[in-house]
Amino acid sequence: MKLRDIEIYLNRQQADFFQFAMCLSADEDISEKIIIDSEFLLLSEQRDEISLQLGSNQDNAGAFLRYCRRFIFSSVFRIARKNNLYQKPYAKRTEESAYWTLPMEQRAVLCLRHKLKLNKDEITEILSLTGTEYFNLLNLARESILKTAGSREHDLRETF
Repeated sequence: MKLRDIEIYLNRQQADFFQFAMCLSADEDISEKIIIDSEFLLLSEQRDEISLQLGSNQDNAGAFLRYCRRFIFSSVFRIARKNNLYQKPYAKRTEESAYWTLPMEQRAVLCLRHKLKLNKDEITEILSLTGTEYFNLLNLARESILKTAGSREHDLRETF
């Protein structure tokens, strides 16, 4: 694996990273800065691991790239939560308002599950949750959105 391979992979994932950051902060400039900071953390904190991967000809390159993706998602969440980067956007539709009334952890779970289509194991690892905490946050978020949006029965992916 070459450093260029890691760079190409991270560039291909930028849309997902940006979408996740926007679900947490709703500000393009802040989201972009969070992603850059997260990628810097990956390259600085994981220096030894990256060096080993670059010097290795093993078949675990795919696993390492998936690890990089999870690391960036996790860092984006930690930075947004630590710096309290929550900014509620102006929303005309009730469904959008319903989403932005949720706490950041619930928005993160909804985004990772319904927008980015990650599975439970990936989400619990990214957000450092137990399985029970994951299901509680997901159910609370779904119920809150339905309640706030007027209890209309429809697909949550359309709401989100």
